[in-house]
Amino acid sequence: MVSNDVVSRGVHRPPLRLTRRGQIVVFLFFLALAALASAVLFTTASHGAPRAVPGYVAHHGEARKTAHPG
Repeated sequence: MVSNDVVSRGVHRPPLRLTRRGQIVVFLFFLALAALASAVLFTTASHGAPRAVPGYVAHHGEARKTAHPG
């Protein structure tokens, strides 16, 4: 049988305590991470679905040319 010393003794580590500077650094890190993630999502979403390319594009004046019987 495996015993868990942490549970049996009731010993646990206290929560992580940060100084004011540490709190600011962690906050700015997550803020930068969120900004980077939103920038990536917005740039990839703005591309949208690829559009179909037409097989042939008529140039200026080309559509008016007609074959004359010769």
